[in-house]
Amino acid sequence: MNITKLIKKITMSTMSNEKALKIIIRNINDLESLGDTDTITKLITKAAKKDFKRLESECFFNSLLNNIISQLKRDPKVMLYAVKKDPNNLNYAKGEALTEEVIKTAIDSGYKFNDSSSYDLLDNPKVMMYAVKQDPNNLNYVSDLILTDEMIDIALSTGNYVFDAKEASGKLKQNSKVMLEAVKQDPNNLNYALDEALTDEMIDIALSSEKYIFDGKVASYALRCNSRVMLYAIKQDPNSLNYVPKEALTDEIIDIALSTGKYIFNVEEANDKLRRNSKIMLEAVKQDPNNLNYVSDFILTDEMIDIALSTGNYVFDAKEAAYKLKQNPKVMMYAVKQDPNNLNYVPDLILTDEIIKAAYDNGFWELKNNNKNNEDISIIIAKLRKMIELKHYQNKNTDKMIEHIKKRFFDLTEDKIDELYGLYKRAELTNSEEAYKLSDQIIDGALEQDDPLEVFAKIEKIFEKNNLPLFAKIYKCFETLYPNFNKSTFNFDKNSRISPDLLNANPLEKRMAYLRRNGSDRDIRMQMVFNDLLRISICSADRSLIDYMNNIKVGNDLYLDIVSGKRTLESLTFEEKNILDIFSSHLEVLQENKTQSKNMTLDNLSLPDKIRVLSKEFSPTDRHSLPDRIIRSFTYYAGFDSFESLNNYIIDSYKKAERLGESNVIKRQTFSFEDGDLLRCIGNIDALEASLDIGNVCKEFLGPLKGTSDSDMTPLDIDFSLINTANGMKKTIYSCISGTPTGFGFGNIYLVTDKNNPNIRITRDNNGNIDSPYDPMKLEVFSTEDLSGVNAARWGARTGYSLVTDVDYIIYKKNFEINSLKPYNEDGSVNYVNQTSDVYDDLIRLKMLLAKKGIYKPVYDFTGKLVFTKKEYDTIRSKLDGISYYKTITEEEKAYPIVDTSLLYFPGIEELVTEMQQDRSKQQEKRKIITDKIKEILVSSLGATQINDTILNDLSQGNIDLLETGSTSRGTNVPGDADYDFMTRVGRNDLNNTAAVIRDLNSLFSPQTNISHDNRFRGKDIKLDGIEEPIDIDISFTPKRDKVDYSTDTCLSDLLRTIEKEYPEQFPLVKANIVYAKKILKAGKAYKSRRSSEAEGGLGGIGVEYWILQNGGSFINAVNSFLAQAVKDGNIIPYEEFKDKYQIWDFGKNHEPREIKIGSSEKIVFPYDEFVSCNMSKEGYLKMTKTLLEFKKKYEIAATQVMNQTMNQIVENYVVESPSGRSRGNITYLMLITLSLILSIATILITFIFN
Repeated sequence: MNITKLIKKITMSTMSNEKALKIIIRNINDLESLGDTDTITKLITKAAKKDFKRLESECFFNSLLNNIISQLKRDPKVMLYAVKKDPNNLNYAKGEALTEEVIKTAIDSGYKFNDSSSYDLLDNPKVMMYAVKQDPNNLNYVSDLILTDEMIDIALSTGNYVFDAKEASGKLKQNSKVMLEAVKQDPNNLNYALDEALTDEMIDIALSSEKYIFDGKVASYALRCNSRVMLYAIKQDPNSLNYVPKEALTDEIIDIALSTGKYIFNVEEANDKLRRNSKIMLEAVKQDPNNLNYVSDFILTDEMIDIALSTGNYVFDAKEAAYKLKQNPKVMMYAVKQDPNNLNYVPDLILTDEIIKAAYDNGFWELKNNNKNNEDISIIIAKLRKMIELKHYQNKNTDKMIEHIKKRFFDLTEDKIDELYGLYKRAELTNSEEAYKLSDQIIDGALEQDDPLEVFAKIEKIFEKNNLPLFAKIYKCFETLYPNFNKSTFNFDKNSRISPDLLNANPLEKRMAYLRRNGSDRDIRMQMVFNDLLRISICSADRSLIDYMNNIKVGNDLYLDIVSGKRTLESLTFEEKNILDIFSSHLEVLQENKTQSKNMTLDNLSLPDKIRVLSKEFSPTDRHSLPDRIIRSFTYYAGFDSFESLNNYIIDSYKKAERLGESNVIKRQTFSFEDGDLLRCIGNIDALEASLDIGNVCKEFLGPLKGTSDSDMTPLDIDFSLINTANGMKKTIYSCISGTPTGFGFGNIYLVTDKNNPNIRITRDNNGNIDSPYDPMKLEVFSTEDLSGVNAARWGARTGYSLVTDVDYIIYKKNFEINSLKPYNEDGSVNYVNQTSDVYDDLIRLKMLLAKKGIYKPVYDFTGKLVFTKKEYDTIRSKLDGISYYKTITEEEKAYPIVDTSLLYFPGIEELVTEMQQDRSKQQEKRKIITDKIKEILVSSLGATQINDTILNDLSQGNIDLLETGSTSRGTNVPGDADYDFMTRVGRNDLNNTAAVIRDLNSLFSPQTNISHDNRFRGKDIKLDGIEEPIDIDISFTPKRDKVDYSTDTCLSDLLRTIEKEYPEQFPLVKANIVYAKKILKAGKAYKSRRSSEAEGGLGGIGVEYWILQNGGSFINAVNSFLAQAVKDGNIIPYEEFKDKYQIWDFGKNHEPREIKIGSSEKIVFPYDEFVSCNMSKEGYLKMTKTLLEFKKKYEIAATQVMNQTMNQIVENYVVESPSGRSRGNITYLMLITLSLILSIATILITFIFN
C-alpha cells in the first residue's frame, strides 16, 4: 500500500495511537519518500504525549522522524503536556519549548536535576534561576557557563543549601563563599576546594573539627602544597606522603611519615623528588623488592641491591630500571638467570662471558637446543657479544637485524655479524635522505650479496648524487643488486609464470628495434624495467621527477647566461648557484652516456671549474637544446623526444587521473565487484603515502610495501587477485576478497583496478593466451597461475604501478577482524570482532593523504558505501591553499583564504598586537643569549666551524644548522610565555658525539629538571645571566642529509610567510588571533595536549596554530567551525563522534612521530598529526567546548554593547553639534565611518548567531 494512503488510513481510522505507531515503525524505510508530513506529525504528537522517551528510542535512526521529533521538542504545547504526564520529560525540551510555564510545571511536579539533565537545561539561565529558587540544592547542577553570584547568594541565603561535590561544577568549587559554607557543613569538603577558593579560614575550620580526612586523589594542588594540611594528613595517614608535591616536600614531612612505620611507597603516586630520596627508597625496597626498579641513579646503594636480591622475589624490569642498576654485574647476572632475554639489556661495560653463558644456558633464543653441530661455546659467546653491541645501537633497523641474526645464528661468523653491525650503522648515518628512507629495503637486498657493505656503499653513492630523479636511482640500485638479470637470478624458462614481456624479451615497439638488433636479452629486459619505473614516476607525478624537470628548465637558462657572458657566477644568489650546481650534474650524466666518451668526474671541482669544463663539452645545437638532449638520453626508448613532450605527458596524465575519480563514482555509486576487477592490498596507512608519491613497486625495486618480500608469488611483479564471480563468489565485498589469494592477511587498504582501465594491457590470461603488443606507457598485467589451472585468481603486474592513474577504487576496512562466520549484521553493517571505539582508525588519514597528494579516489567501506566523497576531498584540499609546497602540476598558485577583515577583530586586539610586538623585541634579546650559549658548546664539543640559522645543504664536516622550531621563533607565543626549541642538524660523524654535547649542555645550563634522552637535550627551569625568569630549553639533534622533510615547523612558517606576503596589513591580526586563542584555551585549562607532561587534553600549541590558520586566520571563524560540529540541538556530542567529523591536520611531518598500535601487536608510524584525535581527550574536548561556548556568549554581549554605545554616541554627536554646512559634511563622514564599524560588528554577530 502507498505509504501516504497508509498514513491517511491510520489517521482516519479508530485504531489506537500505539498500534498506528507500530505500523509506521515497521514501514520506517518508506517514510523518506513521504512529501507531506502533516498527518504523521499529528499522529506522532499524540504518541509523544503518551510516551516521549519510547518514541525517541524507536525513531532514533530515521532522519525524517528525527526531524519531526526535533520539532516536537521545541513545541511548548507538546512539552507542557509531556511534563504534566511525567516531569522528567523536561530533559527532552529544547529552545522555545523551555517556557516559564513548562519549567515551573516540571519542577513543581517533582523534577530533579541529575546526570541525565541536558545541557539545554543546565546551560539555561532562566531554567536554573527558577530551579535554585525552588530548591537551593539545584545550585550544584548549574553549569559554569551561566553560574552567577546572584544564584549563589540566593542558594546560600536560604540556609538549606547542601554542597554536593559529585555534581558541583568547577566554577562552584572555585567560589570561596560556597566552599566556606561547604567546609562548615562537612570538613571533608575541604578536599574539593580548588586553588582559587582555598583560604586559611577553611583550613582552620576543617583541621579544628578533627573530623577532616585528607583525600589526595581529589585534593587541589594548593591544598597539597599547604604544610599544615599535609602534616595533619601524614599524621593521620602516613601514605598521604605520596601526594605531597615536590615543591612542598620537606625532610620534616618525610621523617614523620617514616617514623610511623606504616608508610607504604606507591610508585604511581610518588613524585620525582620522593623517588630521589634515599631514606624513602630504602624503605620502599624493604617493603617490596621490586621497588628497586624505581630507584634513581643518584641514590642507588649496594644495601638496596642486596636487600632486593636476597629476597629471591625481585623481578628485574628493564623498562623501569635505572641505568646504574643495569650497570651492576650482580643485578644483571640475577636478571639473565631469571629471564634469558634480559641479556638484551646488559650494558657493554659489564657484558662478561659469565653473564652471556648464563643466558645461553637458561635458554636464550633456544640456541642451546638448536646447536646441532656443537659449535664451541666460546664462539657462541663472541657472536652473542657482537649481537648485544648491535642491540644497544638502537635505530629503526635494529630489530630487523637482530631477527636476521637470530634466524641465521649458526650460519654467521663473528666477522659477518660485525659487518652487519657496520651496515646498519652506515645506513643510520648516511648523508642521503632517500637512501635513509629506503634503508630497510636496500639492506634486505644487500644481505643477499656476498659483500653487503660494498653493495651498500655503491648504492649509497648512487643516492648521494643529485644528478638523477628517484626512479632512475632505484633502477641503478636494481642494476647493482641484480647485475646479470639472467636465468641464474630469475626463472626465464619456457614455462615460467614471470612477465611474458620479460620472458620473451622481444618487444615489437619501433624504438626498441635498436636494442633488438644490437643488444642482449639482458639489455632489453633492463630497458623494459627502466621504462616501467619511468612510467610509474610520470603517472605518479613523482616530486623528484618534477623537481628534476624544473631544475633542467631553470638551470639551463642560468647555464646559458653564464656561458654566454650575460651574467657572472658572482651575480647569482645562493639559491641560483645551488640550481646551477645540480644542473651541472645532469650534464655530467649526459656526458657519461655519450658514445665513446671518457667519463668525467666533477665531484671535487668548484662550481666555476665545473662550468668551465662543461662549456667545452656542451653548447646548444640547432637540432636539440640541452634540456632536450638530457631528456632524450634516458627517455627515448620510452617514446619521448624532447623536454616538452615529457612535460606535456606528465601534465596530461595527471589531468586524466583528476577526471577519473568523479567519473568512477558515477559508475559505481555503491561499490560491488565486477568480473575482471584486479584487487591488491597494499598494507596499512603507513604504506600509502610512499605508494601515492612514487608508486607501488615490487621488492626487487625497493618496494615500500609491508610484507612484500614474503607475499610476492613471482619475481619482478606485484601481486593481484582477479575477481571472477562466476567461480561461485557471492557479491558481498567480504566474500569476494575472502575467495582470493589477497585475503585479509596483508593490511586493511585495498586497491581495485577496473578491467576497462585504459592504462593496462593484458599479456597472458588464465588460458595462457598472449595478447597486446609492448607499450612502454601501459601497465602489463598477466596471469601467474600454475599450469595445472589452480589459483586462477593469481595475477601480476610487471615492476609496479601508479596509484594515481592505475587505481580506480579504494576499499577500506577498519583495523578489526571481520567475523568469518557472519561477516555482516542483519542491518547490513560489517560484523567486526571485538570492536572498540579507542582503536586507531586510519580512514581520516587515508582521506588526508589523498587530498595532500591532490588526487581524488572514491573510497568505500566493506558494505559498499561511499565513505569519501569529492566534496570531502575538496574541503580537506582547501585547507592546503596557501601552502605552495603541495601545489599539483595542474594547479595555479592559490592564495591563502583569509577571512573578511571584520572577523579578525575582537575586543582588545589592538592592545594585544602592541603587547606581542613589545614581547617580540624582548624575545629577540633572550634568544640571542640562548643561541650564543648553544653555539659555544657546538664549537667546543663538536668543533663546529660554521653554524647556520637556516638549512644549508653543505654536508662538510663542522658545518652545523641550528634551527629554531618553537612558536617563539614564529612570533606566535603568548607574550611572557616563550618556548625555546631548537633542531640541530649535524654531520654523520658528529652525530656519534651528541651524548657528549648533551652532557656539556647539562653542565652549562644546570636545569632544575633534566629530562634529556637519546639525541635530545630537554631542561626545565634554567637560569641564565641576562634573563630574569627561569626558562625551558629543548634541543634535538638529527643527522644532516642532502634533503629535508617538509616538517611541521616548516609548514607553519611557510603559511605565515605567505600570509605576510599576501596580506601585510592583516598579518599582525592573524598572529594576534592565534595568540588570543591560546590565551582563552589556557585560561579554560583546555590547551596542553594529552601527550604533554601537564596534560589537559587540548590541541596543544601547534594544534591551536593550525586550527586558526585552517579557519582563515580568525579565532571567531575557528570557534564557529568547532561548535557547529560539537554542539547539536543544544547538547555537546560525544568526543568519539566529534573526532570523526572534525579534523585539524598537520600538513608537515612531525620530527618525532610516535608509534601507534593498530592491532593486537602491530605498530605503525604515521608522521602527520591530526590534533583532535592525537592530542585531545574526552575531558579536554568537553573543557574546550564549554570554554568556547562561554567565549561566544560573552563576545556576543560585548559586541552588542559596543554597537549600542557607538549608536548612542552618533545620536548624541548629531544632536549636540549644530549642523552648519561644513560640519554637516564632517558629521556625515563620521557617521559613514561609524556605520561601517557597526556593519563589521553586525557581520561578526550574524556570523556567530547563524553558526
